[in-house]
Amino acid sequence: MIGSKQAVVKMNNYQMYRQIMSPGWTLGWKWSKNEVIWSIVGAQATDQGDCKDFPSDIPHSCDKNPRIIDLQPGAPYNQQFQNCCKGGILSLLGQDPHSYN
Repeated sequence: MIGSKQAVVKMNNYQMYRQIMSPGWTLGWKWSKNEVIWSIVGAQATDQGDCKDFPSDIPHSCDKNPRIIDLQPGAPYNQQFQNCCKGGILSLLGQDPHSYN
């Protein structure tokens, strides 16, 4: 893992009157090089992609255009992160100012 990086992403719904409903949020991007996601908590990639270059230590996702979604409620504790597992649904700021993320 030469040059490995770690990122923490927090999603908030700052809309006053519009909740993010099912099927929920999706976060995506395009890698500029040959990056992979080695591990992830609080969410999951929708596709693993082509990980044939990693036969023994398989990454979470090798997709060049990963799409990340929230875990479903009841996900295993070791996959959870603070405020995860709402099935992609985000409360709205105007309805509940303490749980809009």
